[in-house]
This record gives sequence, C-alpha cells and structure tokens, in this order.
Amino acid sequence: MNPWFRFHTEALNDPKVQTLDGDTFKAWVNLLCIASNCGGKLPSIEDMAFALRCTVNAVETVLERLLNGGLIDKLNGGPNGYHYAPHGWTERQYKSDSSTGRVKRFRERSKTVTETAPDTDTDTDTETPIIPFAGNGKRYRFSGRVVRLTQADYDRFKTQFSGIPDFDAELTALDGWLSDQPEAKQKNWFGSTAPWLNKRHQEAMSSQKPKVKIGI
Repeated sequence: MNPWFRFHTEALNDPKVQTLDGDTFKAWVNLLCIASNCGGKLPSIEDMAFALRCTVNAVETVLERLLNGGLIDKLNGGPNGYHYAPHGWTERQYKSDSSTGRVKRFRERSKTVTETAPDTDTDTDTETPIIPFAGNGKRYRFSGRVVRLTQADYDRFKTQFSGIPDFDAELTALDGWLSDQPEAKQKNWFGSTAPWLNKRHQEAMSSQKPKVKIGI
C-alpha cells in the first residue's frame, strides 16, 4: 500500500480531464487512490464498488466513460484475463517514491554531513540522479533545460497539436522561453506546455485556411 501518489499539474490543462463531469472526475480521482493502494492496478469491479460506496452498475458506467476518455486502460492479465489500471500509471509513478529504506539512508547521511563535515570528498555512497531518465528505465523523448517529456506525453501532445509543422523546434522554443522565467514558472512548466503548443497549433491551422474572395 502506497500512502500517496503523484498527481501531475498537467491535469489542469488536459482536455480529457477537464471535460469530465463532476461526478466522473470525483470517481476518477478516487480510482487513482484505489490503484495506489493496489500497486497501480484496479481490483475487481465488486471491490471497486465497495471502495466507492456505490453499485456495480455505477462502477461499470464510470469505467466505460473513463475508458472512452483515455483515462483508464483495460490491460491483459488478471483473474478474468484482464484488469483495469489508470492510463500511464507506470510512467507517472516511480517505485523510488515508496523506497522508504533508500530515503531513510539518504536522510541519515544528510544528517551526518550537517553535524560533522567530512575530511575528504571521496564518499561513493551518493544518490544517483535520474535525469535524463523518466522512471522505469525509460529515457525522456524530449529533454531540454526545463521541458522534459516522456515518449507517451510527447506522442500525446504531438497528436493533439498536429498542426505544428516542426514539433521539436517548437518544444525547443518553449524550453528556451521557460529557461528565462522565474523559478516558480519553471517548476510549473508542464502547465505552460499545452497552452503554448495550442497557440502555435491554432496559428498554424489559421494560416492554412484558404482565403475567400468576395466579389460583386
């Protein structure tokens, strides 16, 4: 059981999330909590109904809505040959988040360093930075100074904003702009990505529309 999970701020600008009605959005968030407690997988429909305090029919209805919306996946494996899981869970949740032993060791080392400065700089027991990895051994598809997209996010944005003629160049431009912004803006870079790309997409689509000549 994991007592917490990552909820990315991109949800604020994700059309798949923001077009949900209130009840379905609430059910989706509750299902994320259930998945977090079940290792990233959703349990049986009966167990979900119990956890959500609703009927089996209600769970089946909300699952169908979330499946159609691309927020829940039906995957192979399970008692019935399949199981449900939140879309992109393994890419967005890291095993290191629940590695309490590693975190405890890191904190103990930090405490020791604070209390007693080392005589030499030869300590080999250090934390290994994960960048440019996105988790689960996967590298980022696009990795700039600020903007870093996994293959899944890269493909989703490129499909959603297909009007952009040179997608990588636009990401590079966004990364350069964000690099000059305040730290708070940089930390919320994902929230700036969709609006930026949507603006460029709309501009590109508008330029492609044929001009209509009105004559007398």
